[in-house]
Amino acid sequence: MKKIHFHELMKHLNLSGGDETKIQGVTQSHREVKPGWLFLAKAGAHIHGGVFMEEVLRQGGVVLCEKREILGKDALDHKKVVYCDRIDHYEAAILLALYGKVWEQVTLVGVSGTNGKSSVSHLIAQLWKENQVPYLWIGTDGISFNGKQYPSERTTPCASKLFSLLDEALEQKITHVVMEVSSQAIMQGRCALLRFDTVLLNSITSDHLDDHITKVQYRYTKFSLRWYLKEQGTMIVFHDSEEMKEIDQFKIPHLITVGEHGAHMQITPLSCTLKGSCFRLNDYLFQTPLIGAFQIHNLAMVIAYGRSIRLSYRQLQKQIPLLQGKEGRMELFRADEKMILIDYAHTSSALASLLHDVKALKEAKQRMITVFGCGGERDASKRREMTQIACAFSDVVIATSDNPRGEAPWQILMEMIAFPSFRGVVIENRQFAIKYALTNAKKNDIILICGRGSEKVQLVKQERLPYRDKETVLRILEGGFPCLSNMLYHSESV
Repeated sequence: MKKIHFHELMKHLNLSGGDETKIQGVTQSHREVKPGWLFLAKAGAHIHGGVFMEEVLRQGGVVLCEKREILGKDALDHKKVVYCDRIDHYEAAILLALYGKVWEQVTLVGVSGTNGKSSVSHLIAQLWKENQVPYLWIGTDGISFNGKQYPSERTTPCASKLFSLLDEALEQKITHVVMEVSSQAIMQGRCALLRFDTVLLNSITSDHLDDHITKVQYRYTKFSLRWYLKEQGTMIVFHDSEEMKEIDQFKIPHLITVGEHGAHMQITPLSCTLKGSCFRLNDYLFQTPLIGAFQIHNLAMVIAYGRSIRLSYRQLQKQIPLLQGKEGRMELFRADEKMILIDYAHTSSALASLLHDVKALKEAKQRMITVFGCGGERDASKRREMTQIACAFSDVVIATSDNPRGEAPWQILMEMIAFPSFRGVVIENRQFAIKYALTNAKKNDIILICGRGSEKVQLVKQERLPYRDKETVLRILEGGFPCLSNMLYHSESV
């Protein structure tokens, strides 16, 4: 990173002001400010970053603040504070001036899609590790420098954070970076300055329709990642659906398609059990301990990536069985002759795929008990649909809370069960819902706990409450949570 004085950087932007502080980094989060860091105080939808200016100055930072008039009397007159109309107009110039085209110095891989972003990116990071390649992984569950984990508030961080992370990767002599790319990140331009060596597009169904309005807009937002490829960059696409085949019209020079029907990399599933899976890809046999058809699809994408970087089929056949599933993705526990599966499935398509796979794996007499919820302040149209899917595949359905955010949990639950044929249990408290499922399950039952995977916090109003499904399960199995309460509605006993 280039060290530039604050006033020199402002002059470069044709803004007046600033002092002699040498800029050491850039951030949009006041929590990350260190001495010499530039804080970009944006006027957000709910809060103006300018309210943190005094705190930033105490921490030794400097400030570029947007829309001084909004702050009114709270605006500071200080050599370490400069005001502008729109930070977005200057952000690209700031990042390029300080970091340069940092993406050119690493192998950058982006993974997108409605489902599978975390799993595919996690598997690619493991593949690099097996080949002694130093890596940085950025995604839903945090940030990992060669396995050393740090938290992250977003699946895809803002542009300033991404540049900072890539710069830190170079300092640590990390050569390869894989990142999840969400549709909101594409729409908001968080990765617009970056250029990828490879983009992997997993299956795209419908999600975030509160942001994208229509399925077509959502899908084509994902397709726009083709513009972010380096000159010789490759796009790898899971190609089975008719909607995904629409990408063919763009004539992408380096396109690899993966799927079970008419793709460059042809998948032939052979067997799938609760002990593992077996499949062929272009007539090469692969085995994996991972469970479920969706894991076969994820691994096929990873193998396609491996071939694109010239790993041999023989090498991949040896390494694929060593790759482990991501925590909270079809994670299996066994207790008291019951099977407990924790999975991140939180969209209609992901839930349907998961339940379909498990139903195909279970024995005839085994029951499926599904615990799940729907997030607040997200696409409300999928709530009833997800419950209908759960009812169609499961023997017992338990609806509960999952990141209600600013919405009332009971209101979300009422929307989830708003159809005449709903049969199941509603328990608002997620811990009690899981307790109810485990204590009422019979021998050999399969209990699926869906929606959160390895997430470590529950989002309630403005709070981030520590909570993990895995910890709840383990505590219950050890005899914790002795009482049940807060049952809102109970139409049929387990």
